[in-house]
Amino acid sequence: MGLIEKFFKKDDDKSAGSADKEYDLRVATCAVMLEIANIDGNFSEAERKRIVSFLESNFGLSGEIASELIEKAGEKLESSIDLWGFTNRINENYKREEKIRLIEMIWEIVFTDDYMDKHEDYLMKKLGKLLRLSHQDIMEAKMKAKRKA
Repeated sequence: MGLIEKFFKKDDDKSAGSADKEYDLRVATCAVMLEIANIDGNFSEAERKRIVSFLESNFGLSGEIASELIEKAGEKLESSIDLWGFTNRINENYKREEKIRLIEMIWEIVFTDDYMDKHEDYLMKKLGKLLRLSHQDIMEAKMKAKRKA
């Protein structure tokens, strides 16, 4: 059992199903972030650091566990045929406001290198639809992220 699995199963109070559900949701969230970071063919160290930072601050993970989550999510992403499974898990578990915050974080990953290529633009539109967010939600999150960049 890896470090990340131990982290999510460490609480005896949690049922195994609850820990598995939480783990799967974290993997799904991380996988979507990795997809945007990789879509332009260049997964930079700055993008990786940003994802680790998001995982640490939003999920309360240590840097080591966040790095292992990135590895696990990358493996799941490679073996998947599309993003629907990941976004469906997010839709089942996140409220609208949480999905908007996720999209904002993903926009921040896009703007990490101060450049948005056509593949990133396409994927952001696709993610908005998959996460059942309005165009206005996506654009507001984009503007917030751009101001932070």
